[in-house]
Amino acid sequence: MASVLGLMRPDDVADALMDLPQDRRSEVLDLLPPAQRLRVTRLLGYQGATARGLMGLDFVQFQPGTTVGLALTVVRRSAAIQPEAFTLLFSIGTGGRLARVRSLVRALQLPTDTLLLHVCDSNPTHSPLTSSYRCINND
Repeated sequence: MASVLGLMRPDDVADALMDLPQDRRSEVLDLLPPAQRLRVTRLLGYQGATARGLMGLDFVQFQPGTTVGLALTVVRRSAAIQPEAFTLLFSIGTGGRLARVRSLVRALQLPTDTLLLHVCDSNPTHSPLTSSYRCINND
C-alpha cells in the first residue's frame, strides 16, 4: 500500500490515510518516503472538514522583475502543481522572503508585459515557508 501511496499527491495520500483504520495510519505513514511523509503529516494537521482535499504544499515563486507573460509561461509548464490548488502567484523580495501575491485569474486578465511587482498585493498573508513546502522553480 505504501508503494502506491508514494506515487500519489500528498493531499490524496492524506485523504486515503484517513480512510484507513486508526491503528493502521501510523504504520502506513512511516513507510512513505521521508519528504512525502513530512508533507502528508502537515496536511493531516488540517481538519477533514476543511479544504485539505484540495490543498497543496507546492508553489511557484518569481523574482520582482518577472513579467506576467513569463509567469504564465512558467505556470503552463508546471505540470507538477496540482491544478485545483494553484491559484496564486508569489513574488519574492530580498532574502527570498515572500513579498507580494497576485491571483492567477487576475494575472490572466493583465497585459503580458506587466511586471508582477506592479500588480501584486504588497501585504500578503504571512505563511512561514518550511521544508514541508516545495518550490517548483527558484528563478
